Amino acid sequence: MDVVLGLVDGKVVSIRGLDSTAVSSALGVAPSGHDDLLKEAVALADRHRLPQAQAVGTVKEVLQTAMAEWLVATDRDAEVRTAERSIDDEPTISMTHALVELLLSDPDGTLAAVVLPDLDVILDRNEDFLELYAPLRLSEDADLIAAKISGQRTAREISSRSHSGTDDVVNLLAALVATGMIKPRPKEATAARSEPARYALPEPEAQRRTVPIWWLLAALAAFLVIMVLFAAWWNRPADEEAATALVDGPEWTVVVDMGCEPQELQRILKKAGEHPDALKTVMADAGDGSRCWRLVWGKFADRAAAEAVISEIPGKFLMDGFEPHAIEVPAGGSDPAPAEVED
Repeated sequence: MDVVLGLVDGKVVSIRGLDSTAVSSALGVAPSGHDDLLKEAVALADRHRLPQAQAVGTVKEVLQTAMAEWLVATDRDAEVRTAERSIDDEPTISMTHALVELLLSDPDGTLAAVVLPDLDVILDRNEDFLELYAPLRLSEDADLIAAKISGQRTAREISSRSHSGTDDVVNLLAALVATGMIKPRPKEATAARSEPARYALPEPEAQRRTVPIWWLLAALAAFLVIMVLFAAWWNRPADEEAATALVDGPEWTVVVDMGCEPQELQRILKKAGEHPDALKTVMADAGDGSRCWRLVWGKFADRAAAEAVISEIPGKFLMDGFEPHAIEVPAGGSDPAPAEVED
């Protein structure tokens, strides 16, 4: 069976190749005959006066079932292709949310073992971790576990030291690996060269390259061959202005909060999730090899412009006892100079 997923900005916009009658059967209505599951969901909702969210949610369940079957299959294969696609006004499914829900609901850890087969790998956050993690709005326990991912602990160490059940923690870590928010790397340098092959996407020999696991899992929707259509960056925010707020070149912003400890990171995650269009996160070096996170507001041409509006920052963005201050964000959104980390 060949299944084709169309994705734009990390959102599934079309699903072809799966049995569309599975959607109507789950909803208890007669099928409409569309081969695209999302179009079928819209048609069923209109024809039978069902909430569209219910119909699309059923499609997501069908997709997740196919993804789970693909993961445990021994003869699985996948292919990634690029094509021009766009998001119209039709409903979409967040692949990130679908993957996270699938891994978190894995009752016996079977799927987690496929995604994260070795618990003795060190886990590290990708640079855009907080930007991708905050919209998930997971539990406080999940936030505290995420805060322990620092590039210094293995998956086994994080799961064994958590107050939550070990299986639940491993499922969460596997979900974050699957979506590309965190990356595993072996403890031994000699294994580093061979480790990427575990997460490689099969390609023709002439064009073979290592592809992160989350590209592969983003394509999962069947148990033989999946062809994925990408039209933009995988997790680029839909709001273009917000997406480029800190990456258009050297500019200044205002730090409204900062934290290095798990509880502080949890606070920053909560704020960033509540105000995604106004607040962004910027990683900082604490000076001892560990990482801290700044919560920043606005973008300005120079220090003077940034400092001039500090008094206008909404109170809900500020942390009691923290003094807002301007920092320069270099081109590409990289970390501000360590000298600025003095809070």
